[in-house]
Amino acid sequence: MAEPTSVVIELESKPCPLCNSTRSRAYLKNKDVLCGLPGEFQIVRCLDCSHLYMDPRPTPETILNCYPAH
Repeated sequence: MAEPTSVVIELESKPCPLCNSTRSRAYLKNKDVLCGLPGEFQIVRCLDCSHLYMDPRPTPETILNCYPAH
């Protein structure tokens, strides 16, 4: 029987996608309860425009690992 492979998700920090500010504050941290991905994910609020976004976020190379095949 084959061993289950672990999911690899690399994260990267990016500035606010609306105003490009690098100033933010943690808003929410939570584990993935839908797909069971490892680790915690964080939503931050931009201190300049108040936009909420994920930071750090999955890299473009590993974003598809966040979604089930079905």
